Amino acid sequence: MTNSTDPYLRLRPQAATEADEICRCEQGTPVLLQPHLSRNPLSCCRCNLEVPPERFDFDVASVDSLASWRDFHDSFCHLWLDSGEFEEWAAAQLRDLIESSQHPRA
Repeated sequence: MTNSTDPYLRLRPQAATEADEICRCEQGTPVLLQPHLSRNPLSCCRCNLEVPPERFDFDVASVDSLASWRDFHDSFCHLWLDSGEFEEWAAAQLRDLIESSQHPRA
């Protein structure tokens, strides 16, 4: 159960992660940051499952940094997924930039 005094609140999923999706590898197994459709970006390098943040003694600043990384990554990922209607516009902008650099104004 989470509450407002939970130091890992920003990394906790809104719904509890299923037990079979949580890493059970031994303590000290390397961890990496990666998105996996969870608010918690910590994944085990061995089994690739979610690693609960309480396995580490993160201070508040570290938790905030991890959550900020996740938010930053997710923002770009969502922009990329929603970019369909903007792809042609972006390509035109790049073409214009290339053409203008090849033909500088006098």
